[in-house]
Amino acid sequence: MPVDPPPPPGSSCQLLDGRSLSAAWLEALSREAREVALRRGRPPGLGVVLVGARPDSELYVSRKAEACAQAGVDCRIRRLPAQSSEAELQEAVRQLCAEEALDGVLLQLPLPEHMREDAVIEAFDPDKDIDGFHPLNMGGHEIEGRTVVILGDSNIVGMPLAALMRDAGAATVTVVHRNSYSGLFSGAGEAASSFSKGEVGADDGAIDAEDCRAFAPYPDPTPAAQQCAASAALERASGSILHSDPHGTFSPASPPPGLMAQQARHLAGMTRTADVLVVAVGHPELVRGDWVKPGAVVLDVGVNVVERRGRSWVPSRQSWPGLEAARGRGLRLAGDVHWEEVSHVARALTPVPGGVGPMTVAATLANVVRSARLRCEGGNGAWS
Repeated sequence: MPVDPPPPPGSSCQLLDGRSLSAAWLEALSREAREVALRRGRPPGLGVVLVGARPDSELYVSRKAEACAQAGVDCRIRRLPAQSSEAELQEAVRQLCAEEALDGVLLQLPLPEHMREDAVIEAFDPDKDIDGFHPLNMGGHEIEGRTVVILGDSNIVGMPLAALMRDAGAATVTVVHRNSYSGLFSGAGEAASSFSKGEVGADDGAIDAEDCRAFAPYPDPTPAAQQCAASAALERASGSILHSDPHGTFSPASPPPGLMAQQARHLAGMTRTADVLVVAVGHPELVRGDWVKPGAVVLDVGVNVVERRGRSWVPSRQSWPGLEAARGRGLRLAGDVHWEEVSHVARALTPVPGGVGPMTVAATLANVVRSARLRCEGGNGAWS
C-alpha cells in the first residue's frame, strides 16, 4: 500500500513507513497465533473497551479490529456510552480481564472528562494490561546520547515515552506540557469570530516585522520565511485555517494575543533543539518546518480528522469512513506535524496516515500473542 501522503517534490527526507514494517510484523504474528491456537485449542484474544464515539477513537479501534482479523487474533469490543460512570467503566474492565478467552485487554483513551484515567487503569489485571499503562507495567530502548523533545504530556504517549527515552540513554529528555501550547488553539473560535465581526482594528491585523520575529525561531529569517512563519502562526492562533490550499490563498486571520506569540516562540525554541522530536498534542499541523532542527528525526503521533470548508481544512467531528468514502465527503487525515514543510527539514519523518499508527497496532497484537504464549506455558514463556 503506498504511503499517503507522498513525499513532496524536492524532499530528501526518509519516510518511516509504518505500513510496510507493520505488515511484515503482522505476518509473523499470524504464524505465532496459529501455533498458539494449535497448542491450546483457541486463538489469542484481545478485549477492547471504548467509551463514547470520538472519531479518532473509533478509527483506532477499527484499525485494531482489522489487524486482529489479519493476524488471527479474536477481538471483542465492549462499548459504553459517553455518559457512563467511572464505576461502570471500572467494572467493564474487570469483567474483560476476568475472561479466560482474552489474553489482553486495552482501554481506548482518552476518556470523557468526568472519568479519571489513573483510577480506571488501576482496575486492570496487570498481566492483561496490553498497553502497559498499569503502574506495575510502566518501564524501560536505544537512543544513546540524543536530545529528545516530546511535545505533549499525556499518560498515553508523552510521559511513558519520556521514561523509556531516559532509560534508553538519551542525553536529555524534555517534555513540553500542555499548558505550554494549549493557548495556541484554545479559544480559537472566539478569535476567528471577533475578526469576522470586524472587532479587531486594521493596525492590529497587519503582519509587521515584530510579529514575524515573534514567531520565527531563526535569529534573522528571510522576509519570505518571516511572512510564512507569521502567517502560519496567525492561522493556528485564530483557528481559521490549518494550512494554505495549493489552489487558494491564505485568508485573513486574527492576530494572536501576546501570550500566544510568547508560546509559539518558546515552543519553537524548544522543539528546534531536538535530535528526536515526538509530537502528540492532537492538533492538526501545529508543528511547522521552522520548528524543526535540520536533520532531526520527527515522529508524528497525531491523527486528526479534518474536513474541507471552502479553501480551508478545519477539525471535523465526523468519524473516519475510510479513504475512498472520505474523498467524496471532503475529509482527510492530518497529523500534528505539517507534512510538506517538515519533510524538507527533517532527516526522517513518520507520515500520517501510515507511520506510527500501524506500528502501534502491530505492537498491541504482539503483546497479545506474547501474553497468550506465556499463559499457554504457565507463565514461563518456554515452548516445549
